[in-house]
Amino acid sequence: MWRFSVGKSSRHDVEVRSDEESVLANFEQYGTQRHYLCGLLADASWHDLWARPLFDAIVTDPPYGIREKGRKIGKKPRKDHWTLPSAEHQYHFPEKQPYTLEKTFTDLCDLAAKVLLVGAKLSFWFPVVLESYSEACLPFHPALKLLANCEQRLSSKTSRDVTFSQKRVS
Repeated sequence: MWRFSVGKSSRHDVEVRSDEESVLANFEQYGTQRHYLCGLLADASWHDLWARPLFDAIVTDPPYGIREKGRKIGKKPRKDHWTLPSAEHQYHFPEKQPYTLEKTFTDLCDLAAKVLLVGAKLSFWFPVVLESYSEACLPFHPALKLLANCEQRLSSKTSRDVTFSQKRVS
């Protein structure tokens, strides 16, 4: 199953995203849709889906708690009344666990180091509290080299940085 535009809209007073709020729509806006292959919704904490490097780029906006909570696939502590009739298993979605901000970005960098080809790029948004920010706060992985870091101010106290890194070793 392919999904796109998952999550709440970034527009004020808009509950549901429209078809125009998708990655493909962004490519279409700039006339570059021939370069768009597909989107993949995946859990970055599950690295065993891929056995070798195969991607040229990862471009992502991970959930960091402003609009979407960080979550990953995993089991919650069971309760006796949480039994699922076998007839409903076909439509059952995996359970989700809380996912800390630090672990979200550590797993993303680990995943990029594993599945990106050498020379490929990783780009993601990273939340920032301005009073305690330095570039040392950005996620680091020895296989990735930070190429650029650009700030988008959100308020007088917060911003988010879009980072661009390149895989330099296998």
